[in-house]
Amino acid sequence: MRALAESKNLNQLIALYLENNNITDQGVRYISKSKTLIKLESFKFVS
Repeated sequence: MRALAESKNLNQLIALYLENNNITDQGVRYISKSKTLIKLESFKFVS
């Protein structure tokens, strides 16, 4: 996952992550601004 995040496919990674984890709209906006794996992981348990 880290390799994907560091590649040019970051937007695809985020989209897939959001789809798989049912992230809230607020989470989407936060992740879109951060674009970091650490913040992606912080939303892992959001439902």
